[in-house]
Amino acid sequence: MYNFEYQNPVKIIFGKGEIQKVGSNIPAGAKILLTYGGGSIFKNGVYDQVKSAIQGFEVVEFGGIEPNPHYETLMKAPVVDTLPIGAVLTLPATGSEMNGTAVITRVETTEKLAFATLKVMPLFSVLDPEVIFSLPAKQVANGIVDAFVHVIEQLTMHVHWQLFCPEQCTSNVARKKKSYYNSANAFGESVKELTRNELTRPFKKRRFKIGEKADIGPAEIRVILEHRL
Repeated sequence: MYNFEYQNPVKIIFGKGEIQKVGSNIPAGAKILLTYGGGSIFKNGVYDQVKSAIQGFEVVEFGGIEPNPHYETLMKAPVVDTLPIGAVLTLPATGSEMNGTAVITRVETTEKLAFATLKVMPLFSVLDPEVIFSLPAKQVANGIVDAFVHVIEQLTMHVHWQLFCPEQCTSNVARKKKSYYNSANAFGESVKELTRNELTRPFKKRRFKIGEKADIGPAEIRVILEHRL
């Protein structure tokens, strides 16, 4: 395995032991907000490698961030404006290390909404493939499927996928209502109508459209659901 670096437009630093370069890619004198999730980085050595690489910097830590982060959690972060981002990849899946898209979960409304902005695109990302050695087989499989689906959806008409995939839909609303419909099929058309209403309700409320060209609104979604449910 060869270590390498390239920029496209994010600077990618790939290879074994490359986490040591994190500090050299941050301006001298910068204050660092170190963010992480449930704590696996303490077990696999990533935390220690990062801390070693940023010695001499002022560091504030903010952990416990959920997958598809909760809005409620993020509002507790000690920041008042957007910050330049550097990433250390711990799970290959959605490509967050090289893009400007993200998903935020709103627990209060059981919604999971995506957004895109250059403000969340990393300036650099460190990809050490040895980091994934500590991942459970299930997490590796999840990451493979996630990456595969993101590639395939670019090659297909993915309107239906966006409606039913939890990553693109309204999170718990879609999942719960679809499950409810499947388990209560005997209730017939009334349950189908309830499901359609619940799936389209967030789109009407938010007044946003989905699809590759952002031209699929509540009316089009309802037509699709009438054919699918």
